[in-house]
Amino acid sequence: MTPLVSMRRALEDPDLFGAILAGPSWATWRVVLIAGMGEALTDEERETWAALTGREREPGERAEELWAIVGRRGGKTRGIAVLGAYLAALVDYSDILAPGERASLPIMSASTWQASKAKQYLTGIFATVPALGKLVESETADTISLSTRVDIEIRPASFRTARGGTSCAAIADEAAFWRSDTSANPDVEILNAVRPSLATTGGLLAVISSPYARRGALWDAYRRDYGPKGDPRVIVVKAASRTMNPSLPASVGDRALERDPAAA
Repeated sequence: MTPLVSMRRALEDPDLFGAILAGPSWATWRVVLIAGMGEALTDEERETWAALTGREREPGERAEELWAIVGRRGGKTRGIAVLGAYLAALVDYSDILAPGERASLPIMSASTWQASKAKQYLTGIFATVPALGKLVESETADTISLSTRVDIEIRPASFRTARGGTSCAAIADEAAFWRSDTSANPDVEILNAVRPSLATTGGLLAVISSPYARRGALWDAYRRDYGPKGDPRVIVVKAASRTMNPSLPASVGDRALERDPAAA
């Protein structure tokens, strides 16, 4: 796989994502995406990175897994939609895919309705950025097919439907709220089912979620890889809602804390 443009340049270019994650309120998300793609950060950005990950420096190589544990209204879906658009549209997989083969970029959530929200952001990106819109070959309710030979697909979070095929990346939405390991469709098994599809492409597994309970795949990733002793190719970001979205009124969080401190 070969990036056609760096993530930093894509985020700065007004003809790409420059207007999608623009301004100071999206600066933290830009740091996460740039470092996640293995690109260098500035000294100022490294301070932000350390606060988010507990690590002094960025990995310097493309991450295998990115876990973003961020409070509600923290911009998770919009930020991850930009990452998905970048990986689907601005990376060349022709040296990996067999003749006639297409790569998938699944968006998995507890329901297709929830996953469709991420697809709405992606549809908006391709509709408002002419350079990217030209890549869209077709679109249905659950799939965006690009001329890059990548299909962005909505899928329910199921270990049965996650198996098979070749994926250039996979997005797991609100994973802490998938069925638990006491059910017939545990979150750990779903992610284990999708990881082999990423092996050929070296694709990124991106997991975004609000925190919920000290169990399951999200909690395991935080406990294992957050901070300086974690796997350098596995990034775990932990941040409050207003850290990632400073435009969120402080009163929203204050009222939530008053109503239910634990839930907030």
